[in-house]
Amino acid sequence: MNDNEQMNVEQNVEEIKEEPAKAKEPQTRTYTDKEVDEIINKRFAKWQKEQDRKVEEAKRLEQMNAEEKAKYERDALQKELDELRAEKAHAELAKTAKTMLTQALDVVPQDGLVDALVKDTAEATSEAVKGFVAFFNDYFKLKVSGGAPKKGGTSALTKDEIMAIKDDKKRLKAIEENLDLFRKEK
Repeated sequence: MNDNEQMNVEQNVEEIKEEPAKAKEPQTRTYTDKEVDEIINKRFAKWQKEQDRKVEEAKRLEQMNAEEKAKYERDALQKELDELRAEKAHAELAKTAKTMLTQALDVVPQDGLVDALVKDTAEATSEAVKGFVAFFNDYFKLKVSGGAPKKGGTSALTKDEIMAIKDDKKRLKAIEENLDLFRKEK
């Protein structure tokens, strides 16, 4: 190596050593005055909208007579009660679905799966769980047995034809698809 090449190598080594140090430095985001103003304005507008809604609600209540106020409050309470009942029903259906899945599959399912199977009614939820269990059992049987059954029950290729395939990946795939040809018979 000549002196020029030696210097270039040393410079490259120094640059490589400095790069990890640069990567570890946290990068902070700086905002321009315009960006800060936009953020503040958006948040203020949201807050102002909420305040306006509250003022409007207070005015409406102020203008109502006692009977109208009672009806309005009753309607609001009824709406809240309906929402709570719906949440309770959903939780009970989820609990039932989780129990059904646990009994059928001998595993505790994740909440996301349970939520996906819960429907509006107990009957619909039960059908969804039963359908999933049937699918799961069929899938598991397929995996254990080594794959999907072949159409017509026979292979389209012979063992010699498969072994003659030049591409390793294609040959391995063909072997996997026709494992019955390669199993030793007793």
